[in-house]
Formats: sequence, C-alpha cells, structure tokens
Amino acid sequence: MAESTATLTYWDFLDAVSRLAGWGTAHTDEDNLALAREIVERSNGRFLYPEIIASKFAHSWSFLSPIAELTWRTQKETGTANVSTTTVTCAAAHFQSYGVREGDTLVVESGGAADAGEYTIDSVDSETQITLTSSAGSGESTFYIDEPAWQYPLPDDFGHMVREFTYLPGASLQSMTMGDEGKIERSYVGGITTGTPQLFAIRPKTLQRETGQRFELVVWPAPASAKTVKYRYAVEPGLLGYVRSTGSGTVDTDVKTLTDDGAAFDDDGCIAGDKVILSDVATGQTAGIYTIAADGVAATELTLTSEPGADGTCTYEVLPAKLYHYGGRRLSETLREICLGTTEEELDDAPGVHAARAQLMLAAAIDRDFNNAARFLGMMEDPSTRKVAGRLPRQEGLVEYNTS
Repeated sequence: MAESTATLTYWDFLDAVSRLAGWGTAHTDEDNLALAREIVERSNGRFLYPEIIASKFAHSWSFLSPIAELTWRTQKETGTANVSTTTVTCAAAHFQSYGVREGDTLVVESGGAADAGEYTIDSVDSETQITLTSSAGSGESTFYIDEPAWQYPLPDDFGHMVREFTYLPGASLQSMTMGDEGKIERSYVGGITTGTPQLFAIRPKTLQRETGQRFELVVWPAPASAKTVKYRYAVEPGLLGYVRSTGSGTVDTDVKTLTDDGAAFDDDGCIAGDKVILSDVATGQTAGIYTIAADGVAATELTLTSEPGADGTCTYEVLPAKLYHYGGRRLSETLREICLGTTEEELDDAPGVHAARAQLMLAAAIDRDFNNAARFLGMMEDPSTRKVAGRLPRQEGLVEYNTS
C-alpha cells in the first residue's frame, strides 16, 4: 500500500524550519540550509526517543519494532566469484557475517573458468574476499562453502529483540528458546549437529570504526533445511535525510549536468525526481536544492532541471524525493511541531509556543500509541479454584492490564 498523500516528508520539515527562521524556501544560503538540516535531524531524534512526559516512563513507539523474517541456510555461502589463483572475491558475499572460517571447504563448481574442485580456506580477509591454501586457477565460477550455517547477520538497524523467534505455521516446532551463546558455541566443538534450530543467542560483533557495530545470531542445532522464522526487533533508525550518493563534482550549466568521474549514480539508485543538494560551490554558482530531470541519470553524470548559476566545482549529496518518517500520517504534524519548537530554541535560545505545543501533541500521540499495546497479558487465577479439570475459566475470570 502507498503512503498517505497527506504524510509530510523530510522536505516539508526542511521548508517549515526555514520559513519560521525567516530564510525562505529557496535554500540558497549554505549555512542556513546546513542548520535547517541539522534542526530536522535533531527534532527527529527527539520524536523517536521522547523524553519523560508528565512523570511517565520513557516511551518506546510500537512502530519501531517491526516484524522480520529469516530463512535458515544449509550452507555458509554460495554464489558467483572471481577466482585469481588463491584469492576468491564475491561482491555479494557475506563471508564474515555468515561465519566462514579458516579450514572450511570451498567447492568450485564445474562449468566455470576456474578449476572445479574442493579447496581449503586459509583465511577470511573481508566480507567479500577469502584466501585458499592452494590455487584454484583463474576466472569467474560458481561456488559454495559446504559447511552448515549456524551464524547469521542481523539487520544493520537491529537494536534488541522484542519478540523471540517463532516458526511459520506447519513447522514441527512453534518457537525457539533463548540460550547461552557460549554453550551454543561449545556444542559444535566435537562436530556439527543438524536439525531444526531450537536454541538461539544474540551477540555483538567487534566494533568497526568506519562502519559501526552490528549483531549476529547463533543457533543450535545447525539448520538441516530451509525453514523460515519470524521475529520482532527494536529498530535503531538512521538519519531522516537519507543520502543515496555523495561526492565532489563539476557543473556544466550549458547542459545542466553534474559530473563526477568517480561516481556510480545508477548503481547508487539515483532516479529522476531525486533532490541534489549542492554546497561548497565555486564563485558564481548558487548553492541549494536541485532536482534530477527525467532520464537524467547516467553512471557518472546527473542532468538537473535547472542550472546552478555558473560552471565550476562543488560538493553534492543526492537524496530521494520522498523521505517519510516513522509513524506515518497520524504523527506528521507532531514531528513538524517538534521541528518548529527546536527552531525556536536554536534561534532564541529558549523554548517558545511551538515547543510547548509540541509537548502536548507528543503526549497525545504517546497515549494513542498505547492502543497498539496488549490489553490481555495472560491468565491471572489460581488453577486450584477451577471446578472442572481442564476447563478454561469463564470470561469474567480474565484480568486486563491497563497499559496507559
């Protein structure tokens, strides 16, 4: 289903902040545009993680815990790779995340340019590259790593589990139990046990300074077939102003193009209608927000609907034309008011009328969000009082918990 046409987007919030600040919506002043973008992001953070209001506990939004699915693998990795003697590279692989290790067996399949056969992995160099103990020839070939897979990368925005793993209807097992990560790891020391995974644990991976920290899932026993499980997790949202592509380029006003020889705009998903923010512009150019023209995307070149003043170099960011916030239409005005309140605080160094109104709207939104919370949290009775063994109690015996 499509998002409501009344839902506000990142660009609406940016315009609202600029209007209240008196900067207009042309966004031709680099410093003002940068500050407006910062205000929108700070406001989105306040919206996603609201402070305690009216002596209540800090609220966790129901829409920040989506349902996800995961399908078990029976091999650690498979795909098409470029083989260069002992080096195997596959751009779509997840060698580290999928638990590929030194000593695992990589099978190069027949029909490719490399030498078919079984090879031992000497080292895992990155997510996309491994090194073998002996040469497998050279060329592009399909491969698989013939080892049971019991380690899985969790989504990049994974924060923590909200609801544990449950199997889809028809499976022999209904759900999985959270166990000890060390015990699961040790259970594979003497050999790999396969079957339907019953235990799981979640553990953090080592922090990578340039890409951050991620989490992974380990299960026992190792999957024997490709069953699917569902789970809910708390999201760690990224910036509202998601950037598809960024870099430095050259503007040619005669043809309204932005060129960056090192870019891959088409691979980055840039499309007609996307917004291009130009900054650090050369003399005579105009900073601001521009739109990609129809059929205006090539590998290293973008065609804009209007010219940015003069030829020259600049830095750029390409953002989608539609950037929706979490929560949907019902919370658009709340987030807009938070943006305006943050603008008041930034410019006047004190909260104003919009900040006060934002708090009222946020409190009302939190109350409405409790409508999505559970009202029946289980049976609260003494089983010894049942008059008929095995019979469920009458409806009036149920106890509801008021989550608000």
